[in-house]
Amino acid sequence: MKDFSPSNNAYSLEIVNEPIFPIKLIPIIEISPIIRALDVHTFVRERAFSILAAIQQNKPLPPVFIDQPINLTPPYKFRLYDGFHRYYLSKALGFSHIWAFINPSTEL
Repeated sequence: MKDFSPSNNAYSLEIVNEPIFPIKLIPIIEISPIIRALDVHTFVRERAFSILAAIQQNKPLPPVFIDQPINLTPPYKFRLYDGFHRYYLSKALGFSHIWAFINPSTEL
């Protein structure tokens, strides 16, 4: 992906029939990332490569999962809780936005 340059502001969205939560295109900068503990793995190589291949081939990917806890500090408006690989790879590839299921929960 050395020569990859995003042609859109987000990866292609996989069609979701009857989504569990609303789906929106969210600026990545507004999403607080998952911070993993030192003893928890980060990237799974095979998972990362499959996502990178899908993005390179413009294949659709599912949205990540975010919520809106009330105690986030700016610039964050949302918290990522599922979609670690898609989030970090989107950010690393230069996408400005990411598709997300927005869980209306405001609890921590």
